[in-house]
Amino acid sequence: MLANDEKPHTEYVAPIVRCVKDGGAVYLCTRFDVAQPWVEALIGAGARMKNPIYWIKDTVGLGDLSDRGNAVEIVLVAHVGAKRHLLRGKRTGNAWNISRPEPLLHPTPKPSELIRRCILSSTDPGDLVLDPFVGSGSTAIACAQTGRRCICCEISSVYFDLACERIEAAYRDVGNRLPGFEPVALEQQQLF
Repeated sequence: MLANDEKPHTEYVAPIVRCVKDGGAVYLCTRFDVAQPWVEALIGAGARMKNPIYWIKDTVGLGDLSDRGNAVEIVLVAHVGAKRHLLRGKRTGNAWNISRPEPLLHPTPKPSELIRRCILSSTDPGDLVLDPFVGSGSTAIACAQTGRRCICCEISSVYFDLACERIEAAYRDVGNRLPGFEPVALEQQQLF
């Protein structure tokens, strides 16, 4: 069990929603048993709830051994501001079959493919993406792969170091192959 896993830290929702540009979107990964407080916090912060995405994993996660293994994670989707949020690309369903990544020394890793789909659905190349809980770096990796800019936060020095290693590798992999995308040197991106 993760520390404080049964009580979501919904106090972060309002500041996150305030950071999203008018017409932008929030994607929030959660479990069924703690989804409602997140929904209430998003609505309370002025966001409009949309159909959630159901990430269907190929294996079950950790959890109560007296219960069925959870092979689905909910990705809450909320739109922010007065401008209408328009999905980019082809309209898809909300059940996404994506393999679960290896643990990578992080208890709840998200596959970059999951995050990449969210980013491609709601942003344009060059847009800025905020990930206030970077974990193992999947969002920053997806941003590097799709030509988006990213601001990430992580309080754990262990996960921060892991994320930095993975993000550096992703930037090396993409080089300057993406049209209109010129990665800034990682040394210049560190603000602290």
